Amino acid sequence: MNNLNDNQLNRLIVESSNEGVWVIDKNQKTIYSNPKLTEMLGVSQQELLNKSVNDFIIESGTSVDKMELKQQNGTPKDYLIANHANSKFWAQVKVHSMHQNGDFSGAVLLISDISARKKIESEQAESFNYYYSLFEDSPIPIWDEDFSEVKKALEDLRLKGVENPRAYFTQYPDELGEIASKMIVNEINQAVVVLNEGSSKEDVLTNFKNLITPKSHEYALRQLEAIWNGETVCEFDAELKTLKGNYRYVHFKWSVLKGHDLDYKRIFLTTTDLTERIKEENLNLQESNREKEILLKEVHHRVKNNLQIISSLLKLQSYTTDDPRITEIIEISLSRISSMAKVHELLYKSTEFSKINYHDYLTTLLESLISTMALSNQRISYSIDVAEIQFTIDTAIPLGLLINECITNSLKHGFHQRDEGEIYIQIKKHNLNEYILFIGDNGIGFNPTQTEKKDTLGLSLIESLTEQLNGRLEHINEQEGTHFKIIFKDLR
Repeated sequence: MNNLNDNQLNRLIVESSNEGVWVIDKNQKTIYSNPKLTEMLGVSQQELLNKSVNDFIIESGTSVDKMELKQQNGTPKDYLIANHANSKFWAQVKVHSMHQNGDFSGAVLLISDISARKKIESEQAESFNYYYSLFEDSPIPIWDEDFSEVKKALEDLRLKGVENPRAYFTQYPDELGEIASKMIVNEINQAVVVLNEGSSKEDVLTNFKNLITPKSHEYALRQLEAIWNGETVCEFDAELKTLKGNYRYVHFKWSVLKGHDLDYKRIFLTTTDLTERIKEENLNLQESNREKEILLKEVHHRVKNNLQIISSLLKLQSYTTDDPRITEIIEISLSRISSMAKVHELLYKSTEFSKINYHDYLTTLLESLISTMALSNQRISYSIDVAEIQFTIDTAIPLGLLINECITNSLKHGFHQRDEGEIYIQIKKHNLNEYILFIGDNGIGFNPTQTEKKDTLGLSLIESLTEQLNGRLEHINEQEGTHFKIIFKDLR
């Protein structure tokens, strides 16, 4: 190497370069190409001599003008290149123009293959367009937000030794506002404009800080805590003041867009307006009798409405992932929520709100659950032995949830890999204010002490509802299947 002169050394560097080197004259004819360039173009150095650069480089379907190369001097630009086999690839071209007496006399082009990068950019653009279409057309108000600077500010606090953000911001409330103000709104959809009573998107984006209410301090703190803890989902109920000064009662939920779990640069915040629903339900409660008030409040308002909200948010969340396992989990959850919503709809439609005919109620309940959860090739029968028993709402609701959970567990686990099965329910009077519930199936059964942790939620819920009924739960192992005996009180 020490024996090489400068020209020899420069030529060695060019010949071994990972970039294509293309030297052209004033007519854009090739006068030199290095091995990397000929490999890209699929021709030999001899074949490339005197070939025009326009035989290979394309921009928007047209040839590349000499003036453009002159003006591009030193500035990288992306071009589409067609090689000898007419296979096209993307390349970044750096042009170093040569001039003689002020005229363009040729150029040295440095060529880098960027096809992989272009493919990624294309996929990202396609993904963005898909998300944006869902975003813009959604009837749900959605904010596209950037919390990356908020994330950095919180990390700085952590490095300074802050351990509890809530305690810290309670002591320094001004700093909470300063950090929260670093949040950037990238975009909103039209539904946000309508909800916040703005005249346009620009109106809302310019004045969204005027939506702050005295309760906004707590809302901001809740979100900063979520980011501090690395949560990718955050939701809370809130009071919202519109740009016209009207108040809305809403449910906020934001989710970090896939790929931004660490930097929080893309967050979708959805807003569910509960205002009109709450007003309407309150009016119905005022116009109804006491029994209907209780039912609407306990069942329709708390359960049915909340389940509808959860279902809508879950459906929106499913659009942000392409993981089939997560999609399946969401679909199963939606199926279960739908099943529960049907149960509470039956209660809502009951004509007598002070008492419920439990035989009719359980018949509808079982038919709904079996049709929803049983496999198409399974034959599931049931028997109900409930005389003319009528329970008050206070008893009917937790008892219905308890029976629903028992039947769901039977359908989900009890008849696995079986073509048929039977479920039974019996309720009879025990003494003055107590009843006995016998419920079970002839399935594969289970041992509570050997049940896997993932399957204990159903049993825990059964135990909790039994306690709510001031009852006693007994698991019977005398025959095949799963069988429970529950003594409970009518909570009049």
